[in-house]
Amino acid sequence: MITYLKGDATKPAYNQAETRILPHIVNTAGGWGSGYVLALSKRWKDPELEYRNWFKHYTLTTGKSQLPLGAIQIVPVSDEFGYLYVINMVAQEAYMTNSNPVPLRYSALVTCLNELKKWLNEQQEVDKTSTYSINMPRIGSGLSGGDWKKIEEIINVCLKDENIFVYDLE
Repeated sequence: MITYLKGDATKPAYNQAETRILPHIVNTAGGWGSGYVLALSKRWKDPELEYRNWFKHYTLTTGKSQLPLGAIQIVPVSDEFGYLYVINMVAQEAYMTNSNPVPLRYSALVTCLNELKKWLNEQQEVDKTSTYSINMPRIGSGLSGGDWKKIEEIINVCLKDENIFVYDLE
C-alpha cells in the first residue's frame, strides 16, 4: 500500500529496521540529465555512473543501440544512516517527442517492478529478519508521460505487502 509524504525522495525517512529502496525510471537511450535523476546525481554519483557504464557495455557487447525494456540495475549507495539501494528501471522508450508522447511503457514497468519484487524476496531469503521500505517520487508520470492512476495501480499490484512511500516535493 502506498503512503504519500511531502519531502525529498532522495532523502527517505530512516528506520533502523528497514533497508531503504529507491526505484526510479530510466530510458532505453542512455540519457541521464532531466527530472528525478538530477536529484539522484546531486546526492550520489554511482547511480548515474553505473547506468552510463551499463548502457555503454550493453551497446558495445550486443551491437544494439538501446537498453532492453524491463531490465533493472541495482546500485548500492550510502548516506548518513547507512546503506540503501537505487534501482534503475528501464521502463521508458527513448524520449518524449511528438511521435512518442508517452515514452513510458506500462508493460516494462510491470516487468521492472516484478524483478524488483523478486530481488527483494531473494534478499529476504538470505536474511529472514530484513524488511524494506520502497521510496520514490511519482515515477513515470513526469518526463515519461504516464498516467499516475495507472502507475499507482501497477505499483500496488506488483509490490503488494511492501512498505511504499511516494514523495511529493513541498
